[in-house]
Amino acid sequence: MTTGITTDNTRIARLRVGAVLAIALIAGFLIWLVFIRDDDSVNDGPNSTAVTVSDLQNLSVEVDHPVYWAGPRPATTYELTRTARGDIFIRYLPQGVQVGDERPDYLTVGTYPVPRAYATLRQSARREGTTTGKLPNQGMYLVGSEQPNSVYVAYRSEDVQIEVFAPSARRAQELVTSGRIRPLG
Repeated sequence: MTTGITTDNTRIARLRVGAVLAIALIAGFLIWLVFIRDDDSVNDGPNSTAVTVSDLQNLSVEVDHPVYWAGPRPATTYELTRTARGDIFIRYLPQGVQVGDERPDYLTVGTYPVPRAYATLRQSARREGTTTGKLPNQGMYLVGSEQPNSVYVAYRSEDVQIEVFAPSARRAQELVTSGRIRPLG
């Protein structure tokens, strides 16, 4: 014979298991999204092209979301890569470096359309080994110990996540915290 207490305990146990599974799935997705997502989105295929500052400013009008960059730089080739998913990468190449160069030696600013990007980044900030900070305009940044050369940024008012990669982890964080990473246009 079962009692109401046993049924309630069983229900509570099932709810706990379900909640743990849901949290694990969400955490796994967030970790993949922020730290692992290495699906050759940045590639040297036919969609990587040299562009001008004017081209970049026109790009910000073409897409349905803000596109971020680190501003103009003298003696620099701007390499633009767009993926089918809508990710946009602006890579800063010094003179003499060809578009499509495979070395990860250059400043790159990626803009990824991500629904609820700020909430997603906040959730990822709970992961051990992350450092976070606040930015003006209700923004935040996150640096993970596994990829310290990439700083991730999100703002409450935008459904995009920004990644700033620099060969030096210190330089990447400095660019973000100094306010030099800003939308085109």
